[in-house]
Amino acid sequence: MKLFAFAVSLTLANAVFAHDAKSDCQRALDAAKRVGLPISPNDFPVATPTKDSILLEKLIAKAEKIMRRNQPSLGESISNDLDDLDRKRKGKPPIVRKAETAAQKEARMRDLLIAIQEIGKTKGPRISPSSDVGDVFVANSSIKAFLTYQVEGIEKTSRAITPGETIKKLRIARRLVELTRKDATAISLMMLLASEQKYYALVARICQANPTIRKAMTIDLLAPFPKPSFDRMLQEEFAHRLSNVMVKSSRKGKPVAWNLPKDTQTLKFIEAEAKGWTVSYGAMKGCRTWKELEDRYKAVAPKLNSYKFSKDDELVPGPAWAESASRLDKAEAKRLETIKLLGLR
Repeated sequence: MKLFAFAVSLTLANAVFAHDAKSDCQRALDAAKRVGLPISPNDFPVATPTKDSILLEKLIAKAEKIMRRNQPSLGESISNDLDDLDRKRKGKPPIVRKAETAAQKEARMRDLLIAIQEIGKTKGPRISPSSDVGDVFVANSSIKAFLTYQVEGIEKTSRAITPGETIKKLRIARRLVELTRKDATAISLMMLLASEQKYYALVARICQANPTIRKAMTIDLLAPFPKPSFDRMLQEEFAHRLSNVMVKSSRKGKPVAWNLPKDTQTLKFIEAEAKGWTVSYGAMKGCRTWKELEDRYKAVAPKLNSYKFSKDDELVPGPAWAESASRLDKAEAKRLETIKLLGLR
């Protein structure tokens, strides 16, 4: 009987503790909403795919398929590498596998560049319903590869074709740069900024090597790339983090809803995240440069409390990557440097 009473008491105590954790978590989320952060899909409307964006994704999928023609899949490549490593340890030579022929590669690259041209003629942003950081990397990897192929093609042919044709190819390269940003999260923006610098370096190289291309250059080819505001970036970053830990539910005909989980550990983590982001966003909203973002984060960072997952594993909730955000201003500096180098206004 005493054991039963103890069990009931423990169950009630756990229920009360979980209820308190849920209440504390909800209060922290409400405070985050008051400073302007989204805590549900309704607070953060996502663009609906359009006819143009759906076509764009189909063209990207088509180009990806061509790019991988005659190539082993990622799984096969890993398996082959492991097999060869095992054979090396045993003193055996690597397995000679069937390779793509020169003719096959030439045909694949020709078809790929045609497919890339189709992508380059599209308009508008990519619109897809992903909120996972890993998905952002996957979504950008192919576009970055396409940009590399386009850059290599421009450098190989810029002296053999007319300046006008080179400018057309540069416009496609510029479009590919735009498409490396899949959403407004920090990681997606960082990928865009890296691609921007690659593009500006290409423009500088081919214009310096060929004055006729320089004469054909127009300032719009060095215009700023479209980007979300820093406020939107911070809001989307927070929304994505929440999306990964919330329990999602949906009813027929209604949008997906985010619900708090039941386990106390996750509730406390969400509470810590919400508190860290509330303080950070409150101090950082309205920023106009990455340097300003870094300075404001560093000013507020001492006020942020770390969250411990375990004895040896902890993090500081909030946009910790902003600690070195000023280095991301390099893309804009490179753009202005290129304009000055080419004497464009």
